[in-house]
Amino acid sequence: MQSTNGGAALAIAVPVVGLVVRQQLRTRRVRRIGSLLAPAVFAVLGASGIAFGVASVAEHRPLTALPVVLLVVSLAVAAGFGAVRARTVRVWRGPQGEVLRKGTAATTGLWLTSAGVHFGLGLWIDHAAGAGVLGAVSLYAYLAIGLGTQNLLVRGRAAALCRPEADDPGRRGDRRPRGGVLPAGRDPRPLDPAGPCPPPARMDTSAVLALFDRQMRRDALADAPGGRVERVGEVVRQVGVEGGWSAVVWSGLDQATARPAIAEQVQYFTELGREFEWKLYSHDQPADLGELLLAAGFEAAPDETLMVARIADLRDGGGLPEGVRLHPVTTPADVELMLSAHEGAFEATADWLRPNLLDMLAESPGTVSMVVAMAGDIPVCGARMELHPGTEFAGLWGGGTVPAWRGRGIYRALVAHRAKIAAERGYRYLQVDASEQSRPILQRLGFAALSTTTPYTYKP
Repeated sequence: MQSTNGGAALAIAVPVVGLVVRQQLRTRRVRRIGSLLAPAVFAVLGASGIAFGVASVAEHRPLTALPVVLLVVSLAVAAGFGAVRARTVRVWRGPQGEVLRKGTAATTGLWLTSAGVHFGLGLWIDHAAGAGVLGAVSLYAYLAIGLGTQNLLVRGRAAALCRPEADDPGRRGDRRPRGGVLPAGRDPRPLDPAGPCPPPARMDTSAVLALFDRQMRRDALADAPGGRVERVGEVVRQVGVEGGWSAVVWSGLDQATARPAIAEQVQYFTELGREFEWKLYSHDQPADLGELLLAAGFEAAPDETLMVARIADLRDGGGLPEGVRLHPVTTPADVELMLSAHEGAFEATADWLRPNLLDMLAESPGTVSMVVAMAGDIPVCGARMELHPGTEFAGLWGGGTVPAWRGRGIYRALVAHRAKIAAERGYRYLQVDASEQSRPILQRLGFAALSTTTPYTYKP
C-alpha cells in the first residue's frame, strides 16, 4: 500500500513541480495580486487534499498524533525552503520602471531539493498513519506554503525598489545592494499590481557624480587582466600590462601638491618605459591642473562628456531596423567581426584594440558584454559594456556605426540592449565618455552630462 502511495505521490509531484520550476525561470513582472494567485489555488487544492487524506486514514484506523505532527513539520519545511528560495530570485527594475523577477540555478536546485524532501516526508507520514494517502495528497498544501512564502518575500524585495531612497545614492551611501535591491525597511511605496513603480525622483546629478568619483575613480579596480591599481598619496593610478593602458584615474590635489605629484608620476612611468594618460575631469582640483599637465609635457586629446543615466529612467529608443540583428561576441572570430565594424565606422585600423578585446573575452567574460549588429553577413556596428563589480555603474564603449547605416537607430538599440543586461545584473547606472556625435543621441535617451573629461597623454 505504501509503495503504491509513494508512486502516486511521485506521479503527481513531477509534472506539477516541473511546471512551477519552469515558471520560476521566466523573466516576469512582480505583481501584488498576481504573485499570490497560484499559491491560493494550491491552498484550495491542498485543503481538499488534506481533508481527503484524513478521511482515507480514518476509514481504516484512527488518526494518531505522529502523522499530524509530521504533516505540520512538512508544511514548516515548505515555508523554510520558500524563504531561502526568495533570496535566490533576481529582482530588478526594468528600463521602463517595471519591477522584474527571474529565478536562478540556485532557485531551481532548491525547488528540486524541496520536492525530494516533501516526497520523503510524505512517505513517512503515510507509514506513520499505517493506512490512507495523507502524505501523498499533501503536495498541494506543501506547494501553497512554499510558493506563497517565496512570492511574499520576493514581493517585499520588489517593493523596496520603489522606495524613495532607492533613487537617491546620497541617502544610502556608496555600496551597491546585493542583487540590485535595497534591504527591507519601513513605509514602502505601494507596488502597482498592474504596472511599474511610481515614477522615481529626478536623478540627483551632484550625488551621482560624487558616487562615480568614489566607486569608479578613487576606489577603482584594475580594468584589464594583469593590470594593477596603486594608491600613492592623493593619486590613484592604473598600471597596465606591457602595451596595455596605464593612467592616473583619480587625484585629490591642491595648488601645493599638484606639481610634485605630476613630477612623481612622470618619473614613475618613465622608469617603466610606459606611455600613460592622466584622465582629468573638469571638476578636479586644482582648477588649473590641465595647464600644469601641459607645462609638464603632456598632450591633450579632444574633450569628451561624462554622461550618466539611471537605467530606470531611460527612454525607449526604438528597435533595430529591418534586416539587422544582434550577434553576441563570444569567440575570437566574433572579435574580428567587431573590429571590422569599428574600422568601417571610424575609417582607421583597430589593430590596437584586438589584444584588449581578446584578453577581456578570455580572462573576464563575466564582466564584459560585447555585441555586433549584423546586416546580413556584414558587421555594421560593434559595442561593448564593461561591468564593475562592487559598484553601481556599467560603462558603455564603442557603438560607432558604418556610414551607410547611420541614422537608423542602431546605436540607440545597442544602448537599450546593454541597459537590459546591466539591469538584470543589478546595476543602476550607465556611464559613457561621449563624443560630440553621440552626446545628443544619449541626451534624448535620458542621459545627463555630469562633467567633461580630457585625456592628457605623456610619452617618455
